Amino acid sequence: MKAKILGERKKGRLGELMRKAEDDPVIKAALENRQQSKPEVEKKEEYNLASVLEMSFEQPLWKVAFSEGSVLGCAKYAGIDFIKIDNYLDKQINLIAGFSDAATSIARFPSRDRISFAIGDKDGNITVFRYKNGKYKRRCIKNVLNNSVDALAFSPNGYLMAGSEQKEHKLYEVRSGLFGGTSIKRVEGGVHEKGFYDVSFSAFGKYLAELVGLNFSIAEYMPKPEFSGYWVKYSPYPKISGRQFEQQLTSISLSPDAKYLAAGTLPDHCLRIYKIVRGKPEEVASERLYEKVNCVDWSPDKRHIAVACEDHNVYIYDFKENEN
Repeated sequence: MKAKILGERKKGRLGELMRKAEDDPVIKAALENRQQSKPEVEKKEEYNLASVLEMSFEQPLWKVAFSEGSVLGCAKYAGIDFIKIDNYLDKQINLIAGFSDAATSIARFPSRDRISFAIGDKDGNITVFRYKNGKYKRRCIKNVLNNSVDALAFSPNGYLMAGSEQKEHKLYEVRSGLFGGTSIKRVEGGVHEKGFYDVSFSAFGKYLAELVGLNFSIAEYMPKPEFSGYWVKYSPYPKISGRQFEQQLTSISLSPDAKYLAAGTLPDHCLRIYKIVRGKPEEVASERLYEKVNCVDWSPDKRHIAVACEDHNVYIYDFKENEN
């Protein structure tokens, strides 16, 4: 209470001086000098989001995925490219391979080479591209979904989540053979009331983010040995409604440590970074782009974020926490 009274007295005294300054030029000049000499407090930003690389394509890009070693998989309207980024600052990039496959989704595939990918198509199939002896070799896994594979992600411990905008999703256990073959075993599946638009696993922690309709949720995934019933436990994070965001989400990607969420938003065409605090997202950085953000993906080392846009461009951003 004492502090409040002192504050009111100080305010009253300043107000009295300002009224006198209207008639006394000496008091007026003194007040102006006081305001000018008041030191400005420098505000330090806690987070830094900066564009470091831009790549242009002849076709729109639906999806983009980062693998280790700064290799980027780009799913275009009619084809896919695998691009190696040798140096971000000097803009040194090289095309490793390109294919004419029409892809509706793409994700990094867990393998020893660490630069393999998997793509989904409109017929419900997944094609795995394994990198071996300087080349990508492909193998198709048919009928993963009954509809188009629009969302695709692999967990670090060998699970595949596939979803469709036609309200379908399925979870598989991925099994790799001795000779590089890949098979999958269905673990769980279901139908949603809304379309399944995006899915993202964290690389370090055991967390899963889903974008279903307007609803966004984060889950701690705990596969059961007997593969019976639901395979995830929504703990410690409760479901977060997408309607709690001020903007509509178009794509999501969890950082490897699950501390941050990168998202594309409408109608402002922004890349937004949220910090996950007790299961709830708090925005810490954003960048406005020219067209709709179709896809975002975090690099495995947490240093970069790839953004695929409707304007035929892929933008690479550097994100870091500034030291205090």
